[in-house]
Amino acid sequence: MMYIISRLFFLSILLFTTYTIFALEKNTDFVNFHKIVKIQDIPRLRLISDIDTLSMAGNYDRCIAIIDSALIIYPSDDYFLKKRCDIIALHLGYEEGTVALREIISEKKINFRKRTIKEVNDVLVRDEINSTIAASKVLKIKETKDSIHRNLIVIVSFIILIIFLLLYYIRSGKIKAQIYKSELSLKNKKEKLISIKNNLEMAKERATESSRLKSAFIVNMSHEIRTPLSAIVGFSEIMTDLTEDGSTQKKYADIIKDNSKTLLNVINDILELSRLDSGKYQPEFRQGDIAALFDDVISRYQSDLQGNLTLRFMTEHRPVMFETDLNVICRILNILIDNAIKFTLMGEVVVTLKKTKSGITFSVKDTGCGIDKKYKDAIFERFEKISDFSTGAGLGLSIAKSFTEMLEGNLELNPDYHFGAEFIVTIPVKS
Repeated sequence: MMYIISRLFFLSILLFTTYTIFALEKNTDFVNFHKIVKIQDIPRLRLISDIDTLSMAGNYDRCIAIIDSALIIYPSDDYFLKKRCDIIALHLGYEEGTVALREIISEKKINFRKRTIKEVNDVLVRDEINSTIAASKVLKIKETKDSIHRNLIVIVSFIILIIFLLLYYIRSGKIKAQIYKSELSLKNKKEKLISIKNNLEMAKERATESSRLKSAFIVNMSHEIRTPLSAIVGFSEIMTDLTEDGSTQKKYADIIKDNSKTLLNVINDILELSRLDSGKYQPEFRQGDIAALFDDVISRYQSDLQGNLTLRFMTEHRPVMFETDLNVICRILNILIDNAIKFTLMGEVVVTLKKTKSGITFSVKDTGCGIDKKYKDAIFERFEKISDFSTGAGLGLSIAKSFTEMLEGNLELNPDYHFGAEFIVTIPVKS
């Protein structure tokens, strides 16, 4: 295509040059002027020679006849006039010569006037003709120039069009090349993305399968461990009740009972997390009195408190009727109270409940060791423990956070409380 366009371009230039030269050669007559060639019918020197020969021979009549013929050809020639007068004077006498001379002069004047008038008319006619010819030539020159100008405009426009098409072809070729490169690059990237996607899907499937197998293993193992452990806890409690206070056996039985309960709580937490992760746990919403529920939970903890630790519950509303999953609310409260009692050796644990237009808010705050601000997000991660010497697996707060989110609520640590730790739970009205 590029070769064809270049050939057309040079061909157009050649046609333009040929046309211009042809137009100039065709109209060269406007620079050439008409040339009038004066043709003499009879040579003057030959006439003079014949007149002199006849005069010397005395043939005057024949000599005068030749002179008259010469005057017709050369009417203003003084030689022929003078020669005629001389021959008449020699042949006819002086007076006749004088009369003949006067006639000739008079005739010459008349002829001169006629000739002058004729020449003037001829000059005027010739000038008019020349003016007409010049005007027609000027008009023809103008038309020729206009034609050349128009043709030049057409040819230049054609050349510009060819150049534009040539540039467009080059530009379109570059664009097509860029598009081809972009498409090739996109194709390669798409193939890489597809490969990465396939690898990710395979990795996800493997991870899902691994997680499922892990969860199944944990659940199975937890069930297997939980059954004999429950028996150990039960028999350790019987041993504690049957043993005398202060004895060594009662002390060992209490240790077995406490550690067995701790291990049983860890297994229960693991089973609970597995149910939450699998999505099998679905909340059951029903209307209930949250204040009465909190009273029951607090009363169960009152009998187990030891030392100088107290547990109080405060609310400004009774009853606090609210539609939610009461078992989940009870589980969240148990986890927060257990966590507060574990880190508070003396002082108090205060539970507050408040109902708002958007839902309910309850908090559990203690006077224990407290939690640094920098751990306010990390404490809700699984198996996260601030102190390695504390009991438990670090799953309680993570479970409470998952239960709160299941009810579309929020659980957070109050960073502005500096007398221990305060956890605030917000549960919205069911949408």
